[in-house]
Amino acid sequence: MRLSKKSRANRRSLALLSLGSLVGILACLVYPKSFLTEDASVIAIINGGVIRQAEYQRAIALFDQNKRGAMNAKDHELILDRLIDEELLVQLAISSDAMRSNPDVRQRALQTLLASIQSKSATRADGSPEQSNLAIKLYLERLRKSADIEWLIAPENLPAVFLETPK
Repeated sequence: MRLSKKSRANRRSLALLSLGSLVGILACLVYPKSFLTEDASVIAIINGGVIRQAEYQRAIALFDQNKRGAMNAKDHELILDRLIDEELLVQLAISSDAMRSNPDVRQRALQTLLASIQSKSATRADGSPEQSNLAIKLYLERLRKSADIEWLIAPENLPAVFLETPK
């Protein structure tokens, strides 16, 4: 039985598709890191979280300031290990909802965030406390405008609701 031209073309297309798929799978197995992200600045992926080259370079610079001799391969490995540990701890804090359940974590995170906002505003303006406070106020206003806030108790009724004694 002779195959028609259409059957041969279909078989050839199927064979080429299979071959292309096989090459793709093999490439992923041989070079998995290059297929995980298109961002060339990513140097490590930890449970979906990334460590970028800029972050790694900052850590190297900080480490190098305190080191007496030249950095070696062990130093670089130590730095990357510390960045991985840090990412794992951040992921733990997020998954355990520490920002909401631990007042100390929440307070420190908010202080750091506010200091960051103030620092950015100081570099753009005269750096006065009034300018910093205004920058925080404007930032919070922008956040509120973009937030989906649903009041379950009308704001004007809040004091009355919480001052009532249960019966």
